[in-house]
Amino acid sequence: MDSGELLASTRRTAQACVAEGTFTQVEVSVSDGVRDLDGFTVTSIPSEKRGTTLLPLWTCTGKSLLAAGVGLLVAAGRAAFEDPLPRYLPELDTGRWPRVRLADVLSNSLSLRCDEAARSAFRDNSDVLTSLRYATVPESGTRGAELLWTTGFLIGQVIERITGEPCERFLREEIIHPLAMTETLLAARPHRAVEYATEAARVLRASSDRPAGPTDIRRDLFWPGMSTDGSMRDLARVLAVFLPGARGLALPAEIAARMTTPHSTGTEGDTAVSLAWGLGVVVDRRLAGPRFSAATFGHFGLEGRVLAFADPVLGVSIAVRLCGSKGRLSLPLLRSAIIHAVRTDVRARCG
Repeated sequence: MDSGELLASTRRTAQACVAEGTFTQVEVSVSDGVRDLDGFTVTSIPSEKRGTTLLPLWTCTGKSLLAAGVGLLVAAGRAAFEDPLPRYLPELDTGRWPRVRLADVLSNSLSLRCDEAARSAFRDNSDVLTSLRYATVPESGTRGAELLWTTGFLIGQVIERITGEPCERFLREEIIHPLAMTETLLAARPHRAVEYATEAARVLRASSDRPAGPTDIRRDLFWPGMSTDGSMRDLARVLAVFLPGARGLALPAEIAARMTTPHSTGTEGDTAVSLAWGLGVVVDRRLAGPRFSAATFGHFGLEGRVLAFADPVLGVSIAVRLCGSKGRLSLPLLRSAIIHAVRTDVRARCG
């Protein structure tokens, strides 16, 4: 298949959205786990301003990197999904914590009253673990805070304890370099660190009566599952490693299948309903809508402006990034139009 042929309808839809001023930029990429099938960027952003705050981050879609990393550790026999979390983080082996397994963190089943790891914008990781050690855990059956920071933080800490190296280095050596993800940055850019600190302070004020911490923020820091930035081509490659027949990473099919089947319900992205979770990814067709199969899995990010998902029935992973959204229609409807065009193109070629 020649590059540029697959997403013809999607490209026209994106061009119309940008021309009408609905979006300032639309970026789409499709991979099948063996090669990049197609991808494009349509933008009205001047070249000298690209790569600045006008371009969104992956945010929660970056948790796909963490999921792939844990999958590799399980495949190597260095971790098990059923292991209790204190096995890797003995600081959490207290009576305040329930019997939390690694799978519970990956499947978004952990419930806390406060998204404690938001403190990592201000404090050392060891201090954050101390805060988590004494965190208030709601009673069984009571849903706590949405843990956008804490789940990624804990998975990152587990990876570091198992490997004995920084999580960032492990992800680079085991995933980013093997997949030739040359446009991916893990550490937050300096100006992004300020944005994260502002958001962290807001989260802590809203969910805790304790102060956020020192006013000095941690700059140029990698926040697992939050601060990753890169192209949609690179993001599509990450989700593609969970597809049947994917190449590039030593992730056995049985582990990928287990991680992409339902384990629990939680919340993700800009949705107002509970979504089914696998181990590190959302496994709910509402992620991409009924136009894709029920086996679809992936992630929302940046309040739904970034979406990465894979459909094992069609055998493709798709990453979409939308900047702007100035039209009268809501973002979900605008995003749905792009996804509908992608599905039409992909089914025409791959279905």
